[in-house]
Amino acid sequence: MSFLLSKRKNIKAAIFIYWLVLFYTIAALVWWFISLQNQSKDSAKQEIQSLSLKISANEHPLLYEEGHQLIQQKLQRKTTKHISEGLTFLLVILLGAVFVYRAVKKQFQLNKQQQNFIMAVTHELKTPIAISKLNIETLQKRKLEPAQQEKLLQNTLAEMHRLNDLATNILVVSQIESGDYKMHIENVDLSGLVQQLVRDLKIQYAPRNIEAAITENVYHKGDSLMLKLVFSNLIDNAIKYAPKETPIEVLLTEKEFIVKDQGPGIGSSDKKNVFEKFYRVGNESTRKAKGTGLGLFLCKRILSDHNAAIKIEDNRPNGSIFTISF
Repeated sequence: MSFLLSKRKNIKAAIFIYWLVLFYTIAALVWWFISLQNQSKDSAKQEIQSLSLKISANEHPLLYEEGHQLIQQKLQRKTTKHISEGLTFLLVILLGAVFVYRAVKKQFQLNKQQQNFIMAVTHELKTPIAISKLNIETLQKRKLEPAQQEKLLQNTLAEMHRLNDLATNILVVSQIESGDYKMHIENVDLSGLVQQLVRDLKIQYAPRNIEAAITENVYHKGDSLMLKLVFSNLIDNAIKYAPKETPIEVLLTEKEFIVKDQGPGIGSSDKKNVFEKFYRVGNESTRKAKGTGLGLFLCKRILSDHNAAIKIEDNRPNGSIFTISF
């Protein structure tokens, strides 16, 4: 906790120094402009004095006025030059300041998201391990009815599936971003893949209601493991956020894969960000749903490599609809 407080203080200090340097730079630019203007005016005064010594205003008023106008025009040109140069420098400084501010702000946000990710991963790792350990110890120490034993074993298996999915997501993200993962392109039987996935998830998340409408003989060129990971993440997200009593709808057609849920839905502002790495909807300190912020990021990256697109729509009256277009 003290480390986080110290880091926040450092961030505030860095922001304060940034604004201080920016204001100092602008103030120096204004001072530079005023100094040049004063120098130009002093120079113009000296030229006028020199003109008065050379040409008498009373004896040669037209010649004196002509010389005086030339000096004033010269001063005006210098003023215009100083203003244009000052505005150019000011514009460059402001553009640079905006660029640096956005880059630093984005880096701060990424650092915060990474911290949230580490906390989420720690929780996601500890929870299934703790539950599985408790279930196994219960089975060892107590004589339970067969139905109770089966329930504990199913819970343990479900937690192991969660742990495996988490490890898979982290590993795949690492491999994709480092360029180490090589896709194995083949003609994938999407109908069979989705049917098997739905069967497995019905067992894993029993008694959740997963309603599937799958068109037969749908094929698409791609990496079967990566496509399975995408479909699994989308259905898992729906199960995670939707109330337990509501159904999850899974549809597969020749052109689309769709997952519908009746959860809280995703706000308009969040729809733009949910596919970013580590991004999660809501406040990290009050969020109840499990997750790491990698699932949807991974989905979009994989689908991009498969020339497919994903979009989010609102499900009426509530919930979300994720649609993949091949």
